[in-house]
Amino acid sequence: MAKDWTPERLKALTPRERARLYENAEKAGSPAAGALMQMILDLGLALDDGTCVGMDDPLVVEMHRIVFSDEAHAAAAKAVAQGIAPMAVIDPMIAGKLRDRYGKHNMTTHTAGGFVADLMREMGYHDTGRRVTLPDGCVARSAKLWDRKIG
Repeated sequence: MAKDWTPERLKALTPRERARLYENAEKAGSPAAGALMQMILDLGLALDDGTCVGMDDPLVVEMHRIVFSDEAHAAAAKAVAQGIAPMAVIDPMIAGKLRDRYGKHNMTTHTAGGFVADLMREMGYHDTGRRVTLPDGCVARSAKLWDRKIG
């Protein structure tokens, strides 16, 4: 399956066609289908038409993996200790992996913020009720500040 697809052929597809191809490969579940799925992801090709992506979209699944990784856990805890928003350190991790598939254009920055909020609650932090502007270089523009629960 993957051997029949070249980067050029995949790039020529519309995002909707690529999404359908990705979904079919996922359903097939074979090693060749997995290789095709990975090729699409490695090329950084959009699987959406610029609208909000669904929670089962491979892009969102990958973003979830990044946010809930050990690396993100450690970075988030360090950010809180330094008084900065955890999103300020997690956003670049997401952007570095997902490149132009991550952004305001498909609401993935909003989804990432929700994932980071879930992560912080799981780690025992609470929302301070304050939002801050994220540093230059972040794709997301603002984020919540978090603090360790007392008691």
